[in-house]
Amino acid sequence: MDHTSEQGFDELYQSALNEIVEVLTCVCKAHNLPLALTWAPCIQQGKSGCGHSNDENYVSIVDPASFVADVEVLGFLEACSECHLLGGQGVVGTAFTTTKPCFANDITAFSKAEYPLAHHANMFGLHAAVAIPLLSDSADFVLEFFLPK
Repeated sequence: MDHTSEQGFDELYQSALNEIVEVLTCVCKAHNLPLALTWAPCIQQGKSGCGHSNDENYVSIVDPASFVADVEVLGFLEACSECHLLGGQGVVGTAFTTTKPCFANDITAFSKAEYPLAHHANMFGLHAAVAIPLLSDSADFVLEFFLPK
């Protein structure tokens, strides 16, 4: 990819993130949701090193494209920031793998292998979650919404 096309991709990516933040904000405020996260492949975000992988099957949150309505769940956001998920793990990994929306009534019931953040979700009182994939030519995302306590 040459510099011009790389810059164009960066602008499209940033534009998509800005629109995603607007959507997350509106949905959370309209439905009184405590938290919404945006996930993307680690490699798509250029994340590597501890907690990330160049394997396209690993996803992590896009920190600037998340919305926290309830400050009591900030610790969960921080735990998510330090972790990545493998395709198939939790509602997010399942949404990435199947490219279909995924819902779980109680994410804390998953084992650590099924969803490494289950313990953290339980600590912060987060139970029901829905993940919705957004797929495009330039980038793939999954929006994860946590339902009210």
